[in-house]
Amino acid sequence: MKGYKAFNNNLTCRDYQFTIDEPHTFGGKPILCEQGFHFCTDLQDVVKYYCSPDMRVFEIEASGIITNAKEDCSKRACSEITLVKEISLDEVMLSITKSEPAYWWAYYIGNRDIMISKIKESEWAYMWARDIGNQDIMKSRVTEHYWIDRWNNRFPDDKIN
Repeated sequence: MKGYKAFNNNLTCRDYQFTIDEPHTFGGKPILCEQGFHFCTDLQDVVKYYCSPDMRVFEIEASGIITNAKEDCSKRACSEITLVKEISLDEVMLSITKSEPAYWWAYYIGNRDIMISKIKESEWAYMWARDIGNQDIMKSRVTEHYWIDRWNNRFPDDKIN
């Protein structure tokens, strides 16, 4: 199965040293969010788990035992993984269409002018206004009652009616 995985700059992930073009095998049963080699089938989802200006991202081939994806993400775990080719951070940035990875990218890496247009959901609009700024732009994107209440508590002088 084709997927994507992000690493520290030295190709480590959770203290495991990876190498390119060599298969890596996990000795146990992969369990999502607990053990095994983790990856995403949607490139932009890797930003939810690694997001730094010096990260490296690879297209990978996953095999062996592969878990099902998480409900809200394409994250999976597998027992065998091979790093196939490196993907530039520009390619990763251009793959982002969802609010959550856009927020994390903007918060940790930058490119805020590019990412701001990708914030569509109330939660991420609120978090952007709270952590990054641009309240005037984000205010109209906060439409769910829960996030409107949070907005009104956080920004009492700029309430949403």
